Amino acid sequence: MGKVTGPGLLDLASWHGTIEPPHPVRLRVFLEQYVSAGGTPDALAPRGGLTAENWALGWHRMWAMWDLPVGKSEPGEPITETAVRELYEETGLTVKPESLKVAHIIHGAWGVEAPNGFLTVVFVTHEWAGEPENREPRKHSQVRWIDANAVPGNFVDTTSSALHQYLAGGPEVSLDGWK
Repeated sequence: MGKVTGPGLLDLASWHGTIEPPHPVRLRVFLEQYVSAGGTPDALAPRGGLTAENWALGWHRMWAMWDLPVGKSEPGEPITETAVRELYEETGLTVKPESLKVAHIIHGAWGVEAPNGFLTVVFVTHEWAGEPENREPRKHSQVRWIDANAVPGNFVDTTSSALHQYLAGGPEVSLDGWK
């Protein structure tokens, strides 16, 4: 098993959609859910001669963001098993559930598949086996290690905040989107 004594490392993931074919209908549904959950109605306004969903697709297909390996629990699956499974599915790295420690919890007010809120649990481990590889090339442009002391600016806001708070020994819980 690999062992890290430093602050830790991350993988690179692109915005889900930069590689997959565009889905304007799916994006329109997302925009409508966003507005009905209290988001700005401007999200549905046409821009530059394009419908809101086609404008958003054009914009987001150019927008690659760093992120941690993420995923959703299967029914009846403990969250530690979810983390182990998702890490392996995305990167090929294996970890033991007992080596995971909670680094941060994000309580989001709203999500596409969770209009009533959701929790994101960010785990850390210093023990793993394997070398990272991009096992989901239709979702991610690449997977690679980066130095946690040089986290890039184009990082998903919520996980970037969680990572920085963990590295600084800050609060272990953050809120996102609550009024």
